[in-house]
Amino acid sequence: MILTLNQTDFGGIAVDFFFIISGFLILQSFFRSETAGIYFKKRFLRIYPGYFVAFLISILIVGPLGTAWDLSWTSVHYYFETISKKHLLLNLVTLQKPVGGRSFAWLPLPGMLNESLWTIEYEFFCYLLLPVILLKRLGKSKASVVILLGLMYVITIIQHFYPQLITERKFPVSLLYIIDPVILPRFIVYFLTGSCFYLFREKIVRSVWIVVVSVIAIVLSCSAFKVLELVLPFAGAYLLFFIAYHPRIKLSSFAQKGDLSYGMYLYAWPIQQLLAYALYKHIGPLTLFCLSVPLTYLAALMSWHYVEKVFLRFKTSTAEERAPLPAPQTE
Repeated sequence: MILTLNQTDFGGIAVDFFFIISGFLILQSFFRSETAGIYFKKRFLRIYPGYFVAFLISILIVGPLGTAWDLSWTSVHYYFETISKKHLLLNLVTLQKPVGGRSFAWLPLPGMLNESLWTIEYEFFCYLLLPVILLKRLGKSKASVVILLGLMYVITIIQHFYPQLITERKFPVSLLYIIDPVILPRFIVYFLTGSCFYLFREKIVRSVWIVVVSVIAIVLSCSAFKVLELVLPFAGAYLLFFIAYHPRIKLSSFAQKGDLSYGMYLYAWPIQQLLAYALYKHIGPLTLFCLSVPLTYLAALMSWHYVEKVFLRFKTSTAEERAPLPAPQTE
């Protein structure tokens, strides 16, 4: 926050880059799906089972444990009494974060069981967006993706310079219960930027000069002009893929024991909350990090092998789906 003059933090940048990577990979999945039905089936099986289990664990286990040091079973009973059942069901169906009762009372973020899950509904909205803009009559054209990206980027520019024109108060309350239309353009921009990098992957060159320009643009947007949200979708995306496809940086070995990225995302928050709650008088940021990483890794390993992988067996498996991606061109 200090380096960017209160524009963002590392968590915000991580979410933005997550959408860039997602746009790159999900468009690949869409093109490799014979029908929209197969595409949606794959997306549902990849997202919902892991989310559903993490949601229930957050409500039924993490929440009660977050009251254990208060008043024992009396507190657990009060925790369940303060849960809005209808709100909880709505969140579960619409892929929102779990909203629990009274828990983690003395932490800086009380009552927050698994806040990381708030981005999943926006991610799934972007999944739904692709078949709409890439209709068969458009021939899966690149133009439709670029045009929508340009439109969303213009909206982002307007939001940045004239935030009073687009606020939550201008939208129906019922809509805000499901998705926030104010922050939606930001995620669509990052998602479609990743999609464009996939579409033009054979034309985008690897250039140290572009890296230098991207770094300078990001530094200036942080220090001099405060327009990071307008620069990062493009400069950040180029730096991200430059590193991801660097011939000397081998990142694929991380997935040797399974695709653990989703599980780490699902369980990092509740594990850190429980550690902070149990050890709040004896724990600092570094200790929290060192304890939470291996525990989150184990939770992700279990999520992959006993939940995610089980449901992914129902996906349509073809040779085309397993085909490797071509690497970007080099100078």
